[in-house]
Amino acid sequence: MQADISTSRHYGGTGLGLSITRQLVNMMGGTITLQSRVGVGTTFDVTIPLTVASAQRIEPSMPDDRPAPLHLQARIMVVDDHPVNRLFMRNILNNFGFTAVTEATNGHQAISLLDKHPPDLILMDCQMPDMDGFTATKIIRTTKGAAGKIPIIAVTADAMTGAPEKCLASGMDDYLSKPVDAKKLQDILRKWLPRDVTGNAEVCEEVIFNQHQLHGFTEGDPQRAHEIISLFSHLTKESLDALQNSLQENDPEGWKDHTHKLYGSSSTFGAVAFAKMCNQAQTLHSATPEQKKEMLQKILLQYETLHEHLQQKNYHNA
Repeated sequence: MQADISTSRHYGGTGLGLSITRQLVNMMGGTITLQSRVGVGTTFDVTIPLTVASAQRIEPSMPDDRPAPLHLQARIMVVDDHPVNRLFMRNILNNFGFTAVTEATNGHQAISLLDKHPPDLILMDCQMPDMDGFTATKIIRTTKGAAGKIPIIAVTADAMTGAPEKCLASGMDDYLSKPVDAKKLQDILRKWLPRDVTGNAEVCEEVIFNQHQLHGFTEGDPQRAHEIISLFSHLTKESLDALQNSLQENDPEGWKDHTHKLYGSSSTFGAVAFAKMCNQAQTLHSATPEQKKEMLQKILLQYETLHEHLQQKNYHNA
């Protein structure tokens, strides 16, 4: 109802609002009353009978910050030409709980294994003889069916700028730098594998040698520690001889390959200071022979320091 029914009133309206409200209140079994004064305003009181619900305590939901579980039944292929790197990766995956782990030493072998042992994920080194990881990935991506869509994770010691972009451009899905950090590896596996169960991680902390990283290989097993240290020492001496030959023969590609291999294996093994020296040497493949000779002497001295450190600390019993 409008108090002013003239057509020139300032506030318009048909006056149906109150009628509609009354009908709704009546349908709900309630009543509506009003008090009104001209020039002051109107107050409406609505009373509706409602049943009071029984009081229930609602616990606030807490966010679940637990990491997503890993799918431990997944099949993982490790592709790396260096035995120490493959041994490390197999051991850390086994420590997580993975059992279906296959290995390949180069891109050719990885491709040939796809039919026999189709993996759910590939951990692919980039620099390998015969066929590198970039070429292997491009070939895999041309494969029809599920094999062409397998997640491929680059695992490389390449210290050059733009390395991650180069890996992704070749068709790889993600990137891990060496030394491989167990926590980052877990994050990658959670991201690219179906989910199931969780694992554990280790952290680096020492300067000459990271004992905690060795424990990540061995879990305190002296026999396994002896196996890993002996294998690392043997292969490192071979690589150092090869590096020296590349210097004598003025072979920059050989220098680059051998320093890359030394950095990858030593950083994985936990030889922190030695790995740092080898990483610096990677950038000198185009340097003068005198600069390379000086760097090689530093590398050899650092390796002797590492060797003496391992003997003194007796990590075979770690």
